[in-house]
Amino acid sequence: MCPAVSPPYLNEGGVIDESLPIPLSPVMLDPAFNEGSVTTAPLPPLPPPPTQLPPPLNTYPRSNLLRERALRHPPRIPRLRRLNPQSANTAGDRPDYFVDLNRYNRYIQRSHNCVPGEKAVDLEDVCGIPISTRRTNGSGYMELDFEVLVDDGGQYSSSYGVENVLRNDSTVYCSGRSGAVNILLRYNGYAHSGIVSDRSCVVSHIVIKSPQYGFTAPCKDGLVFMSRHPIDVERSRIFDQFTREDFEQYMSHKSRFSSPEDDDTDPLAWFTLSKEKQMVIPIHDRSAKYILVKLLRSEFEADNIDLQYLGFVGYSGARYFSRGRLC
Repeated sequence: MCPAVSPPYLNEGGVIDESLPIPLSPVMLDPAFNEGSVTTAPLPPLPPPPTQLPPPLNTYPRSNLLRERALRHPPRIPRLRRLNPQSANTAGDRPDYFVDLNRYNRYIQRSHNCVPGEKAVDLEDVCGIPISTRRTNGSGYMELDFEVLVDDGGQYSSSYGVENVLRNDSTVYCSGRSGAVNILLRYNGYAHSGIVSDRSCVVSHIVIKSPQYGFTAPCKDGLVFMSRHPIDVERSRIFDQFTREDFEQYMSHKSRFSSPEDDDTDPLAWFTLSKEKQMVIPIHDRSAKYILVKLLRSEFEADNIDLQYLGFVGYSGARYFSRGRLC
């Protein structure tokens, strides 16, 4: 690079002499500089745009293994069932596709409570006593047979009738209204044994079970009444709003001021179904012909009450003793 000043501009010793004229720079002496036009070399042409964009960050090509799995295990799509054309013609404006709620509820019931053919409750296991499968008269524990006389709770549908509570299987009773529900039962062992005198029994255990899954209103609290005579359901409605504390207070008062007239209208036991939805009530060999089970409330706030099973264990016929002695 040429210096901006010429060497004659400097004196000996490197001192600038200000009296001498300042020489012009070689760049300023260039004719192109004085003419005001500067020749520059042409710029190279721009490169053409890329034909393919680079792959975005954080993306990786799918492996063959994932593609093989996708082909080997395609997602399952649920299929809808089409109605029979003959039934569709009789159904009027019924849609071509529908969901049968009764069949769905029965499926949930079988899946979560017990399988078909299996008992809802193993009476020998929960009661802790041997139970005979043969009908005996006064000797040996057995499952007692009862029939429904009165039911004031209605039913949700024909598939959930009150008779289901006497079946030791997966069927469930669903009432058709809210509030306390009364189920009055009568012993009918004579209908199975054929013995005319088999019209009373001795109850040792009562088993109560609510459905565990698939139902919105499993029974939680209730009362049990027992008598050798018909029980007046209307007179028992004074206990419809009872709680466990009310029952304990009432029974404490009854033990101090009991009378023979109260046996047919007073409750015998209180039950609360816990997380297992099942309870065994020991009755200690009480003779009876009629049993009233009052369902007070469900576990959740609901418009009905659901109950799966009522089981009774004891002796068939009147209880007798092999020998006695007068004192």
